Amino acid sequence: MNLILRIENFRQVGDTMASSISYNAEANTHTMSEPTTDFEAAYDAFIVTIRESGQVWGLFSQKIEGWATCPSAAYEDTDVLPFWSTEALAQTLCTQEWAVYQPQLIPLEEFVNDWLPGMHEDDALVGPDWSVELEGLEIEPADVAAELEWTEE
Repeated sequence: MNLILRIENFRQVGDTMASSISYNAEANTHTMSEPTTDFEAAYDAFIVTIRESGQVWGLFSQKIEGWATCPSAAYEDTDVLPFWSTEALAQTLCTQEWAVYQPQLIPLEEFVNDWLPGMHEDDALVGPDWSVELEGLEIEPADVAAELEWTEE
Protein backbone atom coordinates (compact mmCIF):
# COMPACT_ATOMS: atom_id res chain seq x y z
CA MET A 1 0.00 0.00 0.00
CA ASN A 2 1.57 3.27 -1.14
CA LEU A 3 0.91 6.58 0.56
CA ILE A 4 0.87 9.52 -1.81
CA LEU A 5 1.95 12.74 -0.16
CA ARG A 6 1.65 16.09 -1.88
CA ILE A 7 2.69 19.24 -0.04
CA GLU A 8 1.33 22.48 -1.46
CA ASN A 9 1.86 25.07 1.25
CA PHE A 10 2.96 25.84 4.82
CA ARG A 11 2.00 28.72 7.03
CA GLN A 12 3.09 30.29 10.28
CA VAL A 13 0.46 30.70 13.03
CA GLY A 14 1.97 32.97 15.66
CA ASP A 15 5.01 31.01 16.83
CA THR A 16 3.42 27.77 15.67
CA MET A 17 4.34 26.06 12.44
CA ALA A 18 1.10 24.69 11.07
CA SER A 19 -0.14 23.26 7.84
CA SER A 20 -3.51 22.49 6.43
CA ILE A 21 -3.92 18.91 5.36
CA SER A 22 -6.30 16.48 3.81
CA TYR A 23 -6.17 12.70 4.09
CA ASN A 24 -8.28 10.50 1.83
CA ALA A 25 -8.29 7.03 3.39
CA GLU A 26 -10.34 5.48 0.58
CA ALA A 27 -7.89 6.63 -2.09
CA ASN A 28 -5.01 6.36 0.40
CA THR A 29 -3.84 9.87 -0.47
CA HIS A 30 -2.76 12.69 1.78
CA THR A 31 -2.59 16.25 0.45
CA MET A 32 -2.12 19.72 1.82
CA SER A 33 -4.52 22.49 0.85
CA GLU A 34 -3.94 26.19 0.59
CA PRO A 35 -4.36 27.48 4.15
CA THR A 36 -7.52 29.47 4.69
CA THR A 37 -9.04 31.46 7.46
CA ASP A 38 -11.54 28.59 7.84
CA PHE A 39 -8.80 26.40 9.32
CA GLU A 40 -7.62 29.21 11.58
CA ALA A 41 -11.21 29.84 12.66
CA ALA A 42 -11.69 26.13 13.38
CA TYR A 43 -8.56 26.14 15.55
CA ASP A 44 -9.67 29.26 17.44
CA ALA A 45 -13.14 27.74 17.98
CA PHE A 46 -11.52 24.49 19.15
CA ILE A 47 -9.52 26.33 21.83
CA VAL A 48 -12.50 28.41 23.00
CA THR A 49 -14.87 25.44 23.12
CA ILE A 50 -12.56 23.07 25.00
CA ARG A 51 -11.73 25.82 27.49
CA GLU A 52 -15.43 26.38 28.16
CA SER A 53 -16.49 22.71 28.23
CA GLY A 54 -13.40 21.24 29.87
CA GLN A 55 -13.60 18.40 27.33
CA VAL A 56 -11.70 17.18 24.28
CA TRP A 57 -12.87 14.35 22.03
CA GLY A 58 -10.72 11.80 20.23
CA LEU A 59 -11.64 8.71 18.26
CA PHE A 60 -10.87 5.37 19.89
CA SER A 61 -11.42 1.86 18.56
CA GLN A 62 -11.97 -1.09 20.88
CA LYS A 63 -11.54 -3.36 17.85
CA ILE A 64 -8.00 -2.23 17.06
CA GLU A 65 -7.33 -1.02 20.60
CA GLY A 66 -6.05 2.35 19.52
CA TRP A 67 -6.67 5.99 18.76
CA ALA A 68 -7.28 7.39 15.29
CA THR A 69 -4.16 8.86 13.72
CA CYS A 70 -3.12 10.16 10.31
CA PRO A 71 0.33 10.60 8.84
CA SER A 72 1.48 14.22 8.82
CA ALA A 73 1.39 15.99 5.48
CA ALA A 74 4.16 18.28 6.70
CA TYR A 75 6.68 15.97 8.36
CA GLU A 76 7.89 12.53 7.35
CA ASP A 77 7.50 9.81 9.99
CA THR A 78 5.21 12.00 12.09
CA ASP A 79 1.67 11.16 13.16
CA VAL A 80 -1.18 13.56 13.76
CA LEU A 81 -3.83 12.75 16.33
CA PRO A 82 -7.06 14.51 15.45
CA PHE A 83 -9.15 15.89 18.30
CA TRP A 84 -12.52 17.62 18.31
CA SER A 85 -14.15 20.13 20.58
CA THR A 86 -17.51 18.32 20.64
CA GLU A 87 -18.71 14.75 20.53
CA ALA A 88 -20.95 15.57 17.56
CA LEU A 89 -18.01 16.80 15.47
CA ALA A 90 -15.99 13.70 16.33
CA GLN A 91 -18.93 11.43 15.51
CA THR A 92 -19.15 12.78 11.95
CA LEU A 93 -15.84 11.05 11.15
CA CYS A 94 -16.99 7.59 12.26
CA THR A 95 -17.90 6.38 8.77
CA GLN A 96 -16.39 4.14 6.08
CA GLU A 97 -12.82 3.18 7.07
CA TRP A 98 -13.22 5.03 10.37
CA ALA A 99 -16.46 3.27 11.31
CA VAL A 100 -14.42 1.17 13.78
CA TYR A 101 -13.87 4.32 15.89
CA GLN A 102 -16.17 5.93 18.44
CA PRO A 103 -15.84 9.35 20.08
CA GLN A 104 -14.01 9.13 23.39
CA LEU A 105 -14.10 11.90 25.98
CA ILE A 106 -10.80 13.21 27.32
CA PRO A 107 -11.06 15.65 30.25
CA LEU A 108 -9.23 18.89 29.44
CA GLU A 109 -6.96 18.57 32.47
CA GLU A 110 -5.85 15.11 31.32
CA PHE A 111 -5.40 16.40 27.75
CA VAL A 112 -3.17 19.26 28.91
CA ASN A 113 -1.22 17.40 31.62
CA ASP A 114 -0.85 13.94 30.04
CA TRP A 115 -1.73 13.87 26.35
CA LEU A 116 0.05 16.98 25.11
CA PRO A 117 3.36 16.29 26.91
CA GLY A 118 3.24 12.65 25.75
CA MET A 119 2.55 13.67 22.17
CA HIS A 120 5.42 16.15 22.34
CA GLU A 121 7.76 13.38 23.52
CA ASP A 122 6.51 11.12 20.71
CA ASP A 123 6.93 13.87 18.07
CA ALA A 124 3.21 13.69 17.24
CA LEU A 125 1.06 16.65 16.23
CA VAL A 126 -2.45 17.79 17.16
CA GLY A 127 -5.16 17.98 14.47
CA PRO A 128 -7.76 20.33 16.01
CA ASP A 129 -11.39 20.13 14.80
CA TRP A 130 -10.61 18.57 11.43
CA SER A 131 -13.43 18.49 8.91
CA VAL A 132 -15.12 15.31 7.65
CA GLU A 133 -12.65 15.44 4.76
CA LEU A 134 -9.88 15.28 7.39
CA GLU A 135 -8.76 18.78 6.53
CA GLY A 136 -7.34 21.12 9.12
CA LEU A 137 -4.20 22.32 10.82
CA GLU A 138 -1.31 20.33 12.27
CA ILE A 139 -0.19 22.01 15.50
CA GLU A 140 2.70 21.27 17.85
CA PRO A 141 1.36 19.94 21.19
CA ALA A 142 3.45 22.48 23.15
CA ASP A 143 1.77 25.30 21.24
CA VAL A 144 -1.70 23.97 22.05
CA ALA A 145 -0.64 23.66 25.70
CA ALA A 146 0.56 27.28 25.67
CA GLU A 147 -2.82 28.39 24.28
CA LEU A 148 -4.54 26.57 27.16
CA GLU A 149 -2.04 27.44 29.91
CA TRP A 150 -4.01 30.31 31.43
CA THR A 151 -6.86 27.93 32.33
CA GLU A 152 -4.57 25.94 34.64
CA GLU A 153 -4.74 27.93 37.86
